[in-house]
Amino acid sequence: MDPTFKNVYLNVLVTACPSCHMMGAVVGSVDVTSMEPAYTAMIDEVATAMQPGQCMGKGKLIVPGDCEKSLLYNKLSQATPVCGRRMPLSSMTTPQSSLDLLCAWIKAGAKNN
Repeated sequence: MDPTFKNVYLNVLVTACPSCHMMGAVVGSVDVTSMEPAYTAMIDEVATAMQPGQCMGKGKLIVPGDCEKSLLYNKLSQATPVCGRRMPLSSMTTPQSSLDLLCAWIKAGAKNN
């Protein structure tokens, strides 16, 4: 699968995130219910969730070119992320193929394509 934002959105974000990350759901979190606002809110943006123990000021959600420094990738791929809790909060884990797609897109510059 091509590492495009459209594929990341449809195969990673839409499958695991909208139940919590929608307009007005989690204070300060990214709304992923539509593609364009989700992209704009994540690229080079510092995490701002205000919930106790979350990632406010702990890094950027997506760091183009570096999936290891991208909080989104970290929170989806690590059992114990650098801040907050592993995502998604349900017992579901993100499939390796989805993580690979996300990382490939980030490494390719995280373009809005």
